[in-house]
Amino acid sequence: MSEPRFKRFSVFHRVLHWLIAVPYIVLLVSGALILLQHLEWVKAPPKGLLTALHRWVGVAFTVIVLELLLAALVAGHWRAVARDLGEWLMPRPRDLLWLICVPLNACLPGRFPLPPAGRFNAGQKLHGLFILVAVSGFIVTGLIMMLFPGWLKVWLIHAWLFFGAVAFLALHLFLALINPSTRRALPGMFTGNVPHAYVSAHHALVLPEPPVERGHHAAVSLKTMILTLLLLAAVLFVWWHGPGQGLVRATIVSGRENAFISPGPLVSVHSAQLHGDHCVACHSQSGPPAPSACLVCHTEIRTALVQTAGYHGMLRGDCAACHKEHRGADADLRNFDARTFNHQLARFALNGAHRSLACDQCHRQHSPAPGRPRFIGVRFSACVDCHANPHVDMPSADCTRCHSEQGWTGRQLLFTHSRDSRFKLDATHSVLSCATCHKKVGATVVFRGTPATCEQCHAGIADAMAGRIGPLVTKADPHDGRVSCIECHAPAVRSPTPAQYAGQCERCHGVRYRDLFFNWQKSLDQAEQAARLRLRRQGIADPKTMQLWSHRLDQARVAGMHNVQEAIEAFDRIGR
Repeated sequence: MSEPRFKRFSVFHRVLHWLIAVPYIVLLVSGALILLQHLEWVKAPPKGLLTALHRWVGVAFTVIVLELLLAALVAGHWRAVARDLGEWLMPRPRDLLWLICVPLNACLPGRFPLPPAGRFNAGQKLHGLFILVAVSGFIVTGLIMMLFPGWLKVWLIHAWLFFGAVAFLALHLFLALINPSTRRALPGMFTGNVPHAYVSAHHALVLPEPPVERGHHAAVSLKTMILTLLLLAAVLFVWWHGPGQGLVRATIVSGRENAFISPGPLVSVHSAQLHGDHCVACHSQSGPPAPSACLVCHTEIRTALVQTAGYHGMLRGDCAACHKEHRGADADLRNFDARTFNHQLARFALNGAHRSLACDQCHRQHSPAPGRPRFIGVRFSACVDCHANPHVDMPSADCTRCHSEQGWTGRQLLFTHSRDSRFKLDATHSVLSCATCHKKVGATVVFRGTPATCEQCHAGIADAMAGRIGPLVTKADPHDGRVSCIECHAPAVRSPTPAQYAGQCERCHGVRYRDLFFNWQKSLDQAEQAARLRLRRQGIADPKTMQLWSHRLDQARVAGMHNVQEAIEAFDRIGR
């Protein structure tokens, strides 16, 4: 003969239970896995997939709860729901007595019988009340976390609800699946019926004729509870002496304790800078991270905002609107597309030759992280912040005096030698190339300190006048030390004629020196021709010897009219 059964749950109650229980457990399991991944204790499943599952099941859970409440209202089941909620929310004195007696009953069931209970005992009422609070709290905080992810206190409430839900669920599963006296009620969640003896022992007040005496059953088996706790302790012991101890130590050392309420790892630079400062370094308790918290470290942005300068100087609102954190150590917070950015909005507008540059040419050059461009904090106050200064003798020069952004050389060069230097280019020197006077030292062209006197640039002529023509040390020219160069060479005349030189001789020495100039010039030409003729007749085959005589010819020609007598003698020595 089968055991008598009692109708404990209606179809509506059973559907309501499972439609809430299944997503509720999925959310707790996925939340636990997300937490373990944040602590870096587990790697699988993929974090993105797990987060999406948790989020969408949460949305579905919210919709299910609202639809169930609406269905209960429409279908007329609202009275049953209201009755259950009323029992949860209105504790009675016997409920307090029941809670006090439970631990005593577990130890000495014969001496401490439990007071009779109605449809729900005090423990079930407490669990139902927590489920009501937890579900409402999870829904509200979950929606806020999705819409306003920076609210720190909401994450804290969500986390504490999670830990409470896990504790209550563990106790609920123990009573439903393990504890001998209560697991007999499990079929009621599938069929609606439970053994009559179970109802008589645990919910006697719902029977038409409740028992007169209290039952002396044990609501919770002490032996079963101790064995369960010992089994859990053994599992924890094995885990602790396996991977557990290392995982916990790594969590403490790396400062990941805040992972309980963290939506994901910080970007590496923030993780390093904020180590030990915890969440409140950026977050407020009841709102998203304030821009002022960001500006404590990002002083360049603060300056731009105060000065309303550059791209950030034109912006208003929260930093987090553009810069999303907690997306991983390697995430890029800048949310920046260099291809579409209008650089004219930046503090350094691109003009002239700068327009043709690739972004990386400037932004990788100033980056502290190899391979990653830096956009904020690039130095541009002076040209030398980006361009090497080729003028080693002008370390503090104003580049814009000579150069523009249109180009650095050629037609774009703003430098004017007569205006911007101490050596004014006259007609004679204006036809020279820069390299004639400005020589390279290594790879650098030297502009300052360039010789500026006739004797410094034309050293061969100065030596000849002083009586030094190559290896010959002879008499100095009578004009040496007595006549300046410009008395014979007019700087304003680009290519003086022999007649003009003769006129200079006549101006100082009289008319007879005019013809003397031409006679000397003739004598020099004849001496040079004679020297060249001697070299051709000798037919010198040795290249080094021929190079030596050619060099002597050049030296004698340079001396020329600057030391006539000694130049003629130098020609006469060639080839002899």
